[in-house]
Formats: sequence, structure tokens, C-alpha cells
Amino acid sequence: MADKKVYRYSPLYIPISILRDVGGLLFSYLLILYFSKDWTMSFIHETLRDFKSGDFSTKISMIIILIVAAQPLILAILLTYKTLKWKNTRLILEKTSIKSEYKGLLKKESKEVPLSHISNVNLNSGILYMICGLKDVKIDINSSETAMTEDYSITMKKSDAMDLKNRIKNYNLGLVNSPLENIETDKIESASKTCISSENTSFDYKFSINQVIRHVLLSAGPFTIIMFCSGIVSSLNNKDGLLFISILIIIKDFITGLNDFYGLRVVADSENIHISHGLTEVKSFDIARKNIISVSTRQDLVARLLGFKCISIDVIGMGNMSGEGNLVSLYMKNNQLEKFASDAGLVIDYIDTEKSNSKETTKTKDTTIFKDKPREPYIEKPLDIIYRYKLTRNILLLPLVLVIVYLINPNPIVLFLSVIGAFILVAVEAIVSTNMTNVYMSPKKLVIIRGIMSKSTEIIPYTRIDMVEKKQNIFQKRLKLASLNVYMRDHKTGKTVESTGLYREDTFDSLIDYYVNGEK
Repeated sequence: MADKKVYRYSPLYIPISILRDVGGLLFSYLLILYFSKDWTMSFIHETLRDFKSGDFSTKISMIIILIVAAQPLILAILLTYKTLKWKNTRLILEKTSIKSEYKGLLKKESKEVPLSHISNVNLNSGILYMICGLKDVKIDINSSETAMTEDYSITMKKSDAMDLKNRIKNYNLGLVNSPLENIETDKIESASKTCISSENTSFDYKFSINQVIRHVLLSAGPFTIIMFCSGIVSSLNNKDGLLFISILIIIKDFITGLNDFYGLRVVADSENIHISHGLTEVKSFDIARKNIISVSTRQDLVARLLGFKCISIDVIGMGNMSGEGNLVSLYMKNNQLEKFASDAGLVIDYIDTEKSNSKETTKTKDTTIFKDKPREPYIEKPLDIIYRYKLTRNILLLPLVLVIVYLINPNPIVLFLSVIGAFILVAVEAIVSTNMTNVYMSPKKLVIIRGIMSKSTEIIPYTRIDMVEKKQNIFQKRLKLASLNVYMRDHKTGKTVESTGLYREDTFDSLIDYYVNGEK
């Protein structure tokens, strides 16, 4: 058995990547020409006239000539860069680690990571890559420090990409003692079946094109809806500009969503979840269940009104690069989504079964106090105290508002209307910010529910929390209020802070005790 296996860029990477970059450059030029066609065309005509006459003394002609002459130089720079990257970059798979090396004339770089720290090996392929049999391989490390960066990336033949992915996967599943060992296909299949417990059988679901279209339409945000409605109103007054722009935005969002979510397929067993999706660029993710940080459900405004939800997961190494997502399902009716989640082995019902019928409303130190709503047992907030605190805090800013308004317009009527408007804004801000976030707690998980028009529900197991921070300023302490900041690893930024908002100061004592002393 060899001591290492080396993977390199495919030679086809050079022409295809240059073609892609040149295409983007040409598209940029066309956009510039289109939006500045009046004065650009006059410059071009003037340059052509100078070219015929042989007089290039004008400044405009010199600029145009320099821009045209620079294009071969840009192409030469691209070709040199891509060639050096192809020649000097390699991935080295060793017995327990993988190393990325770049050895150039001015720069040498080497990164090595244990295979056990790899979160995902993602294979992407656009149209050109699919035609040429290439895969863009992205290896993501289960590390909060590198969540914003692309850990390892290389473009290889499809067979080499699949070989690298399978070797790392087989090693992390314990099917081989070394990723350099060759393993027969039937052995992989039989070993994989033993990983599937009887409680969570294999799951395979592919979303149809109709479900994709429905998801894209239901994902329309409040801004798009308001802009479209405003465009319709303005078109009644023979002003179609806003309507035209809103239609373009809707078309762009529709095409992007269709391209991203087309063919979304979810395959799950007791150990892993495999997700693939995309039309012009197919993306593929393998996620170990143990690496899932939290599970969330989401409802945009239209979806919430019509009773649809979708599921997303937070995993280091998934969704941290441009164009990648962490969606596990498209929008489905609530009952269909619950079945989908149950079959896929994902917990989205955050209410503890043994407490779901509780009707307690007594204000005690118990952090699982429920309102008389069996489906929404949020922790009760001391709303009167929170409103009083926020109104007082915001009203203290009114003198500053009055000074600014007075300097702009000292008219007494304007000042009076400004005070009335400021009071309304203060009251609305206090109500919205207080009711924007609700929290549910159980002995083992924290659930944060956000939104008024749209809604998202994030389920965070205590075991996934890195740090908790109880926050109180001097006024909140006097009113016995506090908020909790929950720090955990995030798939986009490495670290994320989730704030619960204001509650009674003793509300989160049980969570802090769990974090400090562990499960009892």
C-alpha cells in the first residue's frame, strides 16, 4: 500500500476557467455599453473617425485604444495565473490526514488537517464542468475558525473527485484503517447498511419541479411584495418604471431560485444526510448527523399565511461559500413536513411530549412555564415591566429629536407633529421588539422563535452551545430583567450569538446550571 495519494488539477481547468472568466468580463462590458450607450457610442464613433484620419491626438481616442489594447494583456495574465495554479497546486491524501500544497515562484503555502476533522466533501459542477466530466471539489473542515473561508478546493476529473470523496468517507465511517486502502463496492454497501439502525431506516426524497416552483413563489419577501404593489399603484398613474423594476426583481429571484433548488434530493440514514440540488450547477453535500449544530424551520410571509414551512440545518462546512445553502426541505404543508422530518430523522417539534398538555400560567421560577396554548408554550414574559423599561429608554431620546427638528424647521406645528410621531414610533418599537422573539426551554434544548410577519424556529440542543452570557445593565438589574446571549458554532461566520431578549432575571438559571454543571 502506498504512503500517500496525490491529486492535481485537471488540465481542462485552464481553458474552462478562462472561458468562464472571459464570459463574465464580456458580460460586464455589455452591461456598461448598454447603460451608457448614448455617450459611449459617440466616443466609439469619434475614435473610428480619428482612426480613419490617422489622428489619435484626442484624449478620448487614446483612452479607447488603451482599453482595447489592454484586453490581450488581461487574457495573458489570466492564462499565466491559471497555468501556475494548475501546475503548482496539489492535494496529498495520507494515512490520517490530507494536505494542500502550493509551490509558486513568490509564494509557498501548505495546510494539513486530520481526516477526522473534515465536515464535508462537496462536489459541484456547472454546465461546462458537466460537459467536460469535471467536478469542483470543496473540502470543509469542522472548525469555527475557517467557516468563512474555502478550506480546500480543487477541480478534478469526476472519477478522481469521487475517489477522493469515497476514500475520506470510508475512513471516517470506519470501513478502512487507512484512506489509502482500496475497498470493494459490495463491501461498502454491506457496511453502510449496518450503519442504519432499525429506528431510523434509509430515507430518499426528491422534490418535484412543481414543488420547486411553489417554494420559489412562497419565498417572496415583504420588500418584493411591497415593491410590486407600489409598482401596480404607480402604473395606474402612467408611471411604469417602478412596476418594471419590481417585475425584473421577481423574474431574477424566480430564475435564481429555480436554478438553486432544482432537483433537490435528500438521502438520509442513521449516520449521515446527503443533499444535492442545482440546475446549471449541481451541488452535493454529505453531512454527518453528529456535526449538525441546530435544526430550524422557516416561514416567509406568504408561506405563513398559506400554512407552509421548510427545514434548514446549521452545519460547519455547509452554506459557508457563495451559492451554497443549508436547506433540507422545500416548502411543504405542516402535516407533510412533520412526516418528512420524522422519516428523515430530524426533530422539528420542539414541545416536550410529556408537557404538551400543561396549562400552567403561575409565575414561578420554573423555566418551563406555558401559556394556555398547547402548540406555543413560550416562556411567559413580564410584558408590563419590559414595555415600561423600553418606553422610558426610548423617550429619553426625544429631546435630541426635538433639537434636530428645531434646527431644521422651528415651526411649532412641525415640532408638535414630530413629538406625536416620535411617541408613536417609540410605542411601535417597544411592542415589535418585545414580541419579535419568543423562547421555549426544555431540560435538554433551547428554542428561539423569531418573527411577526415571517417566522423562524431554531432548535438548539444544550450540548451544541459553546458559551452562555447573562446580560443586565444597571436599569435592567433594578427591574430584575435580563437577556441571555447564546454562543454557538455557525455555518457562515464560525461563531454566532443568539439573543433571547428580555425576561425575568432568573428565567435562564436552569440552562446556565446545565452549562456549568452538566446534566443531572
